[in-house]
Parts: sequence; C-alpha cells; structure tokens
Amino acid sequence: MEGVELSGSEKPYRWRRLWLSADDVPGTGARGLFSPELHSLAGATGHPEPSTLQDLSDIGALLLRGESGAGKTVAIRQEVERLRGGGSEVEFVDLADGLVDVAALFGSLVAGAGPTIFLDGLDEALMLDPTLDVTLRRAVSQLDDIRRVRLRISVRSEFAVHRLAGLLAEKFSDSFEELALAPLRAEDVMIAARAEAIDPDDFLSAVEGLRVAPLAARPPTLKMLLGLWKKDGHLPKRRQEMYRAGCAALLREGSRGRLGALGGNNPGLIGHLDMPDRLAVAARVAALTTFGGHDRIDVGSEPSGSGLHIDLVAGGVEHTTRGEVHVTASAVREVVGTSLFRPIGPAGFAFAHPSFASFLAATYLLERGASPEQTRPLLFAPGGLVGANRIDVASWLGALDAAHFERFVEFDPQVLLRSGIPAETPGQRLDLANRLLAQAAADRLDVDELEATGDLVLVASPGLAPLLASFVSDRAKNPAVRAFAARMAADTGCVPVADCVTVAVDRSEPAKVRRAALSALAEAPEGARDAILALSLLDEPDEDLRLSALSIAMKTLLAPGEVVGRLKPGALMGKQSFLVLRFLRALDPSALPEVLDAVAEVAVRRIVEPSDDHLIIAQSVAARALAHLDDASTMAALARFISRLPPVEPWLRWSFPLHKRGLPKTATPDRRRALIAIVAKLSPTSVDAARNLLEACFLLENDDLPWLVKEALAALDGPLASIWATLATEVALGSGGAPYGHLREQGATPAEIQRIAIAGLTMPRGYERWEAPDWWESSREGGAEEGEELGAGPDEDDVEPIVRSMLDWRLLTIQATAGGRDDVPPVDVVAVLALVRRSDARLVLGDRDLLEVVMESLVRFQHRLKGRDPIVRALWNEGAEGSPTKPKDENFLSDVLVDHLRQDLVRGAVVADREVQLRSRLNDTSGQRTDIQVQAFTGADSEGGRRPIANLTVEVKGCWNDDLHTAMQSQLVDRYLASTGSGVGLYVVGWYVCPQWESQQVAGRKPNAETTIAGLRSTLQAQAVGLSGPDRLIKVAVIDATLS
Repeated sequence: MEGVELSGSEKPYRWRRLWLSADDVPGTGARGLFSPELHSLAGATGHPEPSTLQDLSDIGALLLRGESGAGKTVAIRQEVERLRGGGSEVEFVDLADGLVDVAALFGSLVAGAGPTIFLDGLDEALMLDPTLDVTLRRAVSQLDDIRRVRLRISVRSEFAVHRLAGLLAEKFSDSFEELALAPLRAEDVMIAARAEAIDPDDFLSAVEGLRVAPLAARPPTLKMLLGLWKKDGHLPKRRQEMYRAGCAALLREGSRGRLGALGGNNPGLIGHLDMPDRLAVAARVAALTTFGGHDRIDVGSEPSGSGLHIDLVAGGVEHTTRGEVHVTASAVREVVGTSLFRPIGPAGFAFAHPSFASFLAATYLLERGASPEQTRPLLFAPGGLVGANRIDVASWLGALDAAHFERFVEFDPQVLLRSGIPAETPGQRLDLANRLLAQAAADRLDVDELEATGDLVLVASPGLAPLLASFVSDRAKNPAVRAFAARMAADTGCVPVADCVTVAVDRSEPAKVRRAALSALAEAPEGARDAILALSLLDEPDEDLRLSALSIAMKTLLAPGEVVGRLKPGALMGKQSFLVLRFLRALDPSALPEVLDAVAEVAVRRIVEPSDDHLIIAQSVAARALAHLDDASTMAALARFISRLPPVEPWLRWSFPLHKRGLPKTATPDRRRALIAIVAKLSPTSVDAARNLLEACFLLENDDLPWLVKEALAALDGPLASIWATLATEVALGSGGAPYGHLREQGATPAEIQRIAIAGLTMPRGYERWEAPDWWESSREGGAEEGEELGAGPDEDDVEPIVRSMLDWRLLTIQATAGGRDDVPPVDVVAVLALVRRSDARLVLGDRDLLEVVMESLVRFQHRLKGRDPIVRALWNEGAEGSPTKPKDENFLSDVLVDHLRQDLVRGAVVADREVQLRSRLNDTSGQRTDIQVQAFTGADSEGGRRPIANLTVEVKGCWNDDLHTAMQSQLVDRYLASTGSGVGLYVVGWYVCPQWESQQVAGRKPNAETTIAGLRSTLQAQAVGLSGPDRLIKVAVIDATLS
C-alpha cells in the first residue's frame, strides 16, 4: 500500500491521503470520518473516485486545495519522496520562501525531460507578493510541450485563483483537475493512535461515543485528542468536559512564529495571558463571530470580506475565574495565534473546528447569566424553530443549562439531541421523548435526521417503553407517528415487545408501521422469536419486511443452512444481496459444510440466473472451503457440493472467484487430490461430476496427469473406472500433442490405454476444459493466505466495500440536515455585547422578538396590578361610598398599558441597542382607541438616521365586549394587521369578573359558575393558534384585573 512516513508534528504517521474534486462534499460514515465508499456511492461529481496523488500521476496539472493544517504539504512531500525514490525527475519549490524566480524556474525545467514540478504554498506567497499570480500565469502560458510536464500547485481552500485555474484548464485541457484534500478516515485515525501507543479500537470507540469524530477528521484537532488521551489514559468522560479540555489544550499551543508576528513574546506560554484570560477572550470571539454571521476574525489593518474586524472585538473587559481581562487588540491577536484557530485568507483566523465556536459561544452566554428569554432572538428563526445556523449553539445551551433545556423541550426538542449529551434525569429524558412524539404528530420534526444520526438513544429512560406502547398500538394515531415511536424504541432499547409483535405480524397494519415495529424487535429477538421467524418465511408478501426479519433471524435464531433456504431468487445488488454479503462476512468456518449442503440442495432443484444470490453464496463458500481442506467435514461437504452441482450455466461459475485471487496456499496438491478422490467415490459414473472437476479453474492441472493415470490404472477393474479414466483422458487431451502419447509417457501400456479409452465417459457438447491464463502460475505463488476472505461473487472487489457501507443504515443520511429550517439573521456586535451586560436586556431583530418582549412585560404588569403594592383599583370606577363597583372602559386599560410599556421598555432600556416607541391609534369609524402600536428602531447611525426594525399591533378588549370572541379575527387580523402588513399581533383582554362587579358581563352576557378566566384564556389561545401560520403569529394575554 502506498504510504510514506511523515511527521505532521512529532510522530510519523503512515497516512494515505485522498483527494476529491474541489466541488465535492466529502461523504462521511457512521463515525463522522471520511468514507471513500460512501462518497463514491453518493454519486459525487468531479473525479469519479477519491484518489491519491500516485493514482493521479498521469494527470498533467493539479490544483490542490485544502484548509490550513489539513496536511497538504505533508501529502505533497510524500509524493515527492515516492517519485524521487523511483528515479523520477522532481522539482519541489516552497513558494512561501519568497526566494524563487518562477519564470527562471520554468525556463530551466521545461528544457529537461519530463519533470514533475511541485509548487507548494501559493497562498502564503501571494500574501507576500500579490503579483506572483501574474508571473505564474505567464510562465504556464509559455509552456511549449505540456505532455512532458507534470505540474502540481497547492493553495488554501479559501484563496481565489480563478484566472490561474482557468489557464490550467485551457492549457492542459482534459488533463487538469482541481482537487481538495479529503478529511481523515477511520483507518488514518487508528494509524495515528497506534503510532502514539494508544489502543486504536479503544480510541476510535471513545471518539465515536463522545461524537467528536469531526475533530478527529482533521490533523490538528486529532493531535489534540491524542494528547488528551496520553495525558489521562482516556478522553474525558463527558462531551462538555472533552470540549473544555480540548479548548484549553489548543489555547496552550501555537506557532511561535505566528504568535510573534501577532504580538506575543512570552517564551513559556507564548504570550501574556493566562489560561482563564485566553478562554474568556476566545469565548467573546466565538460569540461575536457566531451571532454576527462571520466566518472569521480579521486582524488586518482594514476590514475585508466576511470577517469580523478586530477593532469590533477589542474593548472593555471580560470577567474570568481569576478576576477580569482587558480585551485589547493585542490580547485578541495572542488568542487567535494559538492552535484553537487556523489561518484563513490573508489576515483572517477561523476556529480550528466550527464546533469549538459553537461550544464557546454557548458558554459565553451562560457564564454571563443570559436567560432563555434573552437568547431567544439569537437562536430562533421566524418559523418558530431554532435556526439552521444556530442548532449547534442551542444544543450546547440545552445540555449545559436547565432553563434552556426546558425552553427547548417546549419549543424545539430536537435540538437537544444534537449535543450528544443526555438529559440529567430519567424524568427529563421522558419529558423530552414525549415532546418529540408530539412534535412528530404536528409534523414539526425532522424524523429522517433523527433516524440517520441515532440521536434518539439519548432519551432512553425506565418509563419510556409504556409511553411508546401507547403510540405503537394505537391505530387511531397517524401511521408516521406510530412508526416514529417504534423507531424510538429501536434506538433506545426501550421496546414494548408484546405491542411491537402484535403490530409486526398483522398484515392489515400499514407497511411503515410494521417495518418500524420489527426494527424495534431486533433489540429483543429472543422475546419475539416466533414472530421474527414467521416474518422471514417466503410467503410474507412485504419483501422489505421479510428481508429485515431474515436479517434479524440469521444472527441468532436461524442456522446458516436455514438462512440459505429462506432466500428468494434475486439479482445482485438488490436488498437481498446486501443481506447475503453480510451473511457471508459473518459466516464462521465451522458452518461451511452446512451451507455447502444447503446450496447444493437449491442447485439440484432449479437453474438460477447468473447474478442470483444463491450463486454468490456458492462462489464465496466454495472458495472459502478450499482454504479449510484440512478440516475433514469441510472437505467432505465440498466434495458433495461438486458431485451434486448441475454442470450448466451459471452453476459452472462456482469457481470464478479463484480466477481473480488464485488458489489458497492451504489447498496443497495432496489436499486437492484427496478432494478429487472423494468426488470420484461419490459419483463414479457421473458425467456431471467429472465436468465440474474438469471445468473448475484449479482442481485438475497438467501436473496431476501422472497421479491420474496411476489412479485410473488401479481402478480399471473396479466401480470407479469410469470417472478416473475420464479425468486422465481429458487432462491428457488438454496437455497438447497426442493424448495417448502422454498416457504412454506415464507408463500405460497400449492395452491399458485402450481400456482407459473404453472406460471413459463421453463429455457433453459445449464442454471445454478450463485452461490457465499466463498469470495463473504467479497467482498461485502469491495465493490467498489461510483464513483470508475468499470470493463473494463477480466483481466482489468493487461491490463489497460499497455494500459494507450500505449495511450500516446510518450511513445513508448521516449528514444531519436542518430540514426546512430558516437561518437566524446576523446580529450587530454592539447589540450582542449590550445583551450580555444586563440580565433584563432583550434583543429585538424582528416583529416576533418584539412580541416576546411585550409578553414578558405584561407578566411584569400583572405583578404590578396584584403584587405587594397593587394598583389594580386604578382600573375600577368607585361608587358613591368610595368602593369599586364597575370597571373603567377599554380606552383606560389601553392607556394604562401604554404607560406601563413606555416605562418598562423605553425608560428601562430593556431592548438592547434599539429605540422603542409606543402610540395609541384611533379607530377609523368610532374613534375608540382600542389598539396600541409598538415599534422598535435601530439606533441612530452616523447621520442621525433610524430604521424601523419591528412592529407590533396590540388589540385591547374588556371581557364584557360583545365582540370578545370575534374581534381577534375581524379587527386584529383582518383590519389592523392587513393595513400594517405585519404578521404578528397581540390580543389583550382585561378580566374583571369578581363579586365587587355588580353587573358582570362576559362577551355581552352574564357569566355563570363555569365561566372562568382559565376557560376564557384557553378558548382564546386555541383561536390564536388557528389564526396563526407560517407567515402569521397571534398570541393572547388575559390580564387578571379582579379585586379579589
């Protein structure tokens, strides 16, 4: 295998790096690491397969891209060493040195004989000399005979070199590729772990369990993980602890050259800040870049591109565990100079992995006491769910803070699973599961994502099985929800076995529910043995269900031979074929005799298609049996198989895998001959058995002729005369020249030769003995080792890796998506900083945010009305004796609300970095001031201008109003919202029903004993839900203005 030792840091790792088309998105497997098989299976564009530089050695020009620290230079140096070791002419140039005359270099090289030119570090060279792009393009354009030159140029992913790429494509035509370095694979991670004296399986399992495989897929963060393991002998037990430790480890490391250039000069830590200070500054950078929508921080003299300029980050202080740190520009430069960041662009730095930014942004908010009410506008998109670009931050908030957990359970429970951290208590996990089921019923859940990621395991709890049973067994519920409940049972292992059995075997149930119920039973196969076996029978009409049942049964419930008997005729690459290949890979050598007999039983009953799965099994098992001829039972079973197999197409192909792999070394001549002798005894007069032996690509060879003649002469007077005479004659015929001459050479007399000819069987028309191709002898010398996997059908080398990937159901859609979610718009840096400075500050980005702020304020208004110093009497008219007897009108309630909101929101500066205005609005027909307009504006810009950013219409009604139950739609929605163009409204009702009110009324009628504030609130909230939709949100607030 190609692979040159490299030293990415301290240790040499023998990695075999792969390159993809620059336009491709790398396919990742179940562990989150790069999977070449899945990448190819997904039909990626560009170069058809992930390739090494060696694979691409015939391509004229390669533009090689990769992120900083991804390992481009190391992979290129590997290829340089390989080519030089093979005697090729190679020129490697580090353009970042700034000392190379590119024009002279090309002029001297093209005069040579077919050099390969490697130009590394184009991005760094362009930062030093922007004119290099022009010089390089001029040199490439002057190449005369491009067929003699191989050109490889490396550049960071984010650097735009479109003109150079276009020139290379034009100059080299079809012999040009623009490629990107693929992330590390699982085998790369294991190689690195082994080199660090860490058990690779244990390390990879820990990485998968903590869901940090994306970190392991990049060399710098893999190094960090390996360092954490070497320090403590394991990775931290909890994911949040792993991220804290990882951030600290990366903040402790850095390039001395980079830090020196950025302002650090301490030879110990390389800089001036201690670890708490660095964490605090890094967390601020994370929060401001994440919520501001920036992909990097820019430390250049001028802002550029999508980066957040350092001047907007620096300023003020951040509190730490040891006091406070002044966030100066030099402090920020020191932090971005560590390994927690990677260079991006001329003067930009991004986090080494985006997940570090999400984690630190969440901790920044929590350590500053941000409440769910404060963070809501930062996280939730207009559609009411967490924004697609905020899911990771939200999942960390839910994992690290109980208040945020409760908020997400109510509004968007799915995000809580993304952190990979289970809720603390079984009760919380059960609440989360219940809410997920409710969200699924409301079609507000991305079920495909949950199934793909396996995140549902995080809701496992002791009380979950009964809850799931109530969903799975209830025919009145939506089939999709029932299926989701069953899949939750499968993922969590909390399986209501009896209910799932009942549903799975009932053919009147929807197919998706039956299949999901069966998937749950896979976690408890012994408890559902009879049901699973019944579903795996050939008479089950749902083929997908049957194959799933067979997949479960073949693990522990069926003997291998029984599995073969339950397979239907099927074409290669069908769903059954995937099951067959998994069956073959798990097959123990001790089961080979049983399976050989089962396949032979099928063979004598019917002729199959060339791609039939039974033939695939025959090829694989027979080839494997040849590696175990030292076992007497296996040899006997293979002999029975050969003697019973019909010598017709396609069964004659049973030996085809050996065409590619050669004979196993354990199939020595003595063992082969012993096998042939058993076949001869089993079928002494069978033409079919003789043909199977002769047409097999390995059993009888010309070197066997002396032995065959000896056996034939010994058997001339016995019952085995026919088959031995046939084998000896046919091998002699195939040896070239006169066959009888060959027999004479082996010591047979003319009389014996005549008797052999008479005793021999006549081979049928179409028979043609197999002849070894030129490569056969060398193949035999390097034959498969004993125990090596042999054969799984035609083109197995191409098919099986793909099938192995597809057998893991998670691989098909493991790239978790945010299905249909909107993004949260960027937030101004000043607003974010203002938000975290005060616990009562709120952020308004749009109408819905303003609605939430006003709803919070109304809660405070309710406390003012009936709290320690109640003011509720102000809402009542007093009678002759000074006692309240009648509520004041709606206009008065509206005015009081305006005064409260003005004091609470405006004077209290609750809305961060926004100006709020309130006004009462006249009704066009009656002049009644029954609605309130609340508007939020951006702060004044440099020219003193302001821009409206949010608008809210509040309709106010007293509970006595005749239109109480109709005005929400007729006035608030149809009149006010329609006229303002807003999609957000608030319907406020004052509830005054109490004994002091002599003429009580609710909606124009006298209330009875069943008329309550809770009942009215519930009725109006249901109405608001009905009037709400994707583009409209109506909420209700019922104010308790009673005197009791």
